[in-house]
Amino acid sequence: MEIIKIGSDAMKISLNRNEANGYGLNQDLSSKETRNSFVKVLVDAKRESLFKINGEKISAEIFFGKNGGCEIFVSKVEVGAEMYKEKIPQETVKKQRPISSVFMLESLDDLLSVAYRLNEIKYKAQSSLYYDESSRNFYIILDDVSIKDLKYAFLTEYSQGLRQSQCAYVKEHYKCICKKDAISNLRGC
Repeated sequence: MEIIKIGSDAMKISLNRNEANGYGLNQDLSSKETRNSFVKVLVDAKRESLFKINGEKISAEIFFGKNGGCEIFVSKVEVGAEMYKEKIPQETVKKQRPISSVFMLESLDDLLSVAYRLNEIKYKAQSSLYYDESSRNFYIILDDVSIKDLKYAFLTEYSQGLRQSQCAYVKEHYKCICKKDAISNLRGC
């Protein structure tokens, strides 16, 4: 079990195949056994790390890898924080351009891993893919993504986030591989 603290209110727990099987974790997250196994993982993680969960509400996401292991992202939920925001009538919502984030990936394996993980969390926003032939790096532009959002924290493992201002440079100077829906197009790879 590898535990990485992400800020003061979040952590990532990585389990290899043997550890995940030892805890009895599987992809059927609705089963009572899997939920009990998850609690055992949290108890052991709490014991091994400086991350303290003292009766506080938590939010967790589990991502299973192709190799049978898994990564669990756990964060504390603030007391009084609303889980769901009130629905705002469409008339009052201003149309805003989506914010694009640019990530540089050094290998095709990293690109495929990112695409797999984004498909796992059902990423549906716009995405495009570019390639720099001289450095052999891939650049992926994702709309509505912030690495501060816990569900996208994995992006820093596979890629280097660039400034938002680099988006125009990437589009102008690098070869466009896929202008729209790059993540969903990479699903079958």
